[in-house]
Amino acid sequence: MPKFSPQEAAEVLQYFDLYGEVLSLEQYGCGHINDTFQVTTRKRTSDHEHRYILQRLSQAAFHEPEKVMENIANVTAYLKKIIL
Repeated sequence: MPKFSPQEAAEVLQYFDLYGEVLSLEQYGCGHINDTFQVTTRKRTSDHEHRYILQRLSQAAFHEPEKVMENIANVTAYLKKIIL
């Protein structure tokens, strides 16, 4: 699977509510299935940086990524219920 181009990354990141503007997007680790990236952001009025992990699922391993994401949402909702 080819790496994200800066244009693809910018397109994907616009769907997330990130703190500040993106300073960098770098490959993180060396997984065998998914591509993982570290995103670093900062607001212009702050010196504090925030880091996020962005992971692209391999469509070779996960043929229905929408179902994977639905599963993650369901597990997260369940955990939220029992924790709070």
